[in-house]
Amino acid sequence: MAVRQIKNGKSAGPDNIPAEALKSHIERSCTDQIATLRIIVEQSVEWSSSLYINFIDYEKAFDSVDRRTLWRLLRHYGVPEKIVNIIRNSYDGLQCKVVHVGQLTDAFQVRTGVRQGRLLSPFLFLLVVDWIVKT
Repeated sequence: MAVRQIKNGKSAGPDNIPAEALKSHIERSCTDQIATLRIIVEQSVEWSSSLYINFIDYEKAFDSVDRRTLWRLLRHYGVPEKIVNIIRNSYDGLQCKVVHVGQLTDAFQVRTGVRQGRLLSPFLFLLVVDWIVKT
């Protein structure tokens, strides 16, 4: 949806992928997932086995990670305190501004989420997801 809102209909990056290409990939991916889910359900019925299905909406998921929980999980998984502190310090005092109606807002503190576009962020996010799945 964000790609469709860009004036020239291209992606924000240097690749200039047309929005239509991304949209068709997303639709095909969804169709493939529905077909796969149907096969799984049919096999479960055929084998008379229990089946538990969980749908997770990952939209804005990086933004929703509770950092205090993240620091505890890093320690729980054996990350040395020195490394936890280095990561934590990179998040302390994180501020953002937003353009609203053509004007830049005042800075505000960002207290949740992992930083998008950072090399370590997917690992930190998946650490939380792993813990959720295992508990």
